[in-house]
Amino acid sequence: MKNLNEYLQRIGFQGEPKVDLETLIKLHRCQAFSIPFENFDVYVNDKVDIEKPAVLDKLIKQGRGGYCYELNGALYDLLTTIGFKVKYLASRPMMGYTELRPKTHMILMVELQGEQYLADVGFTALNIIEPLKIEPGTVHHQYGQCFRIIEDAERGYIFQSKTGDEWESCYSFDLTEQQYIDFKLANFYNSNSTESICTNMIIAGIYSEKGRVRLLNNRFEVKLTDRDEDIQVESEEQLANLLKQFFNIKLDAEKLDKLYVRMSSE
Repeated sequence: MKNLNEYLQRIGFQGEPKVDLETLIKLHRCQAFSIPFENFDVYVNDKVDIEKPAVLDKLIKQGRGGYCYELNGALYDLLTTIGFKVKYLASRPMMGYTELRPKTHMILMVELQGEQYLADVGFTALNIIEPLKIEPGTVHHQYGQCFRIIEDAERGYIFQSKTGDEWESCYSFDLTEQQYIDFKLANFYNSNSTESICTNMIIAGIYSEKGRVRLLNNRFEVKLTDRDEDIQVESEEQLANLLKQFFNIKLDAEKLDKLYVRMSSE
């Protein structure tokens, strides 16, 4: 990766990155807090370009976010450049679905000192904030969120998050390694198929130390320790201000207009 220092600056990482658990946790957390999930290109560009140069330009130069292939794909490049051993994995989304879904969500597995860790910064701000050791049954508490991985006889592993007193299954996965090119079909599906949530809903989200903020169509869901509210977008100017305030994203006038028009149709 030629722009390693720019990437580290983009996510606010300070210090010298090393191949150790402390660095892995810090890099993952920095990205979760700095680069939002967002599927805006489905609506403003009519496609999501996941070629690596385009992804890094979008995330680093343009200050945008992206969805799983972009966010986790970039994190893969960052980690491998530093020297971590990382594998692409394909997972099967479960949250919000009753029927069996294809394996369209990209996640990462990092192998470090004989242990395996799940890394994922691309699950609509419902993802983990720090890597999880793949240690079934262990409950991980991260900035007010609870996560765990359980074993499943048919699916391999299931990643779950806790809402209230209930555990919700987010996605299942196994440890079969994938190649980046394997996700091109999944990307086409998610950015074109009417069965994809990404073509049916505008989604954005990001974590902070205070909680998380998500955009679902025309509503901002703010769940922070000092602020808990839903904000409905009622003007293009308001949308621009909220995107800047919560996600630090500034869209050009044409893209902003396209996004607002799509929101207004909901």
